[in-house]
Amino acid sequence: MTVSLMDDTSQIKRGSGGLWSSSREIYETVEEVHIPTTDLSVADIQRGINAIVIDQSQSISRVNAHPAALGPPKSRKGAWAMKAERIIEAVEADSQATSKTLDFGINFPSIEQLRALLDDATVKVQTGGNSLSLVKNLTPSVLEHKKKVLEMLRTIDNRISQLGALLPPQTTHQGPVLVEA
Repeated sequence: MTVSLMDDTSQIKRGSGGLWSSSREIYETVEEVHIPTTDLSVADIQRGINAIVIDQSQSISRVNAHPAALGPPKSRKGAWAMKAERIIEAVEADSQATSKTLDFGINFPSIEQLRALLDDATVKVQTGGNSLSLVKNLTPSVLEHKKKVLEMLRTIDNRISQLGALLPPQTTHQGPVLVEA
């Protein structure tokens, strides 16, 4: 093993390739390998052992410390929780934009514009609800955020119903259109 680690492949004769050679063939082709050695004094050895013992005792004392002294454990949201949050955030942003389009103030749109806005808002509420129904993550923060956005969608749906009640019934003419010439 040491020969393998210390070998810079300049000492191996190139033949059929080391990958397909047996270990006996490789060791026969290796010329003398110089393994560097260092003379250590007893004091150097003792210092090394003491450093290991001190390091181990410090790590043991950290493990045995009171949990409050260590602080809260580092928690990282799982990948599924992060994906669920991204979906909820996207629905939330779209819902906020939809809510703003239905807040007219004193500038009430025409009947045709209102119908178009309500149709668009209805599609967005349905799409947002469908997206949230796919979020099945049970992480408390995800559930709370999902609940908040669902409530926002319900509020928008109520606003759609209120504004839709103000519209006159849409007339659909199914018969032929008579034009005088």
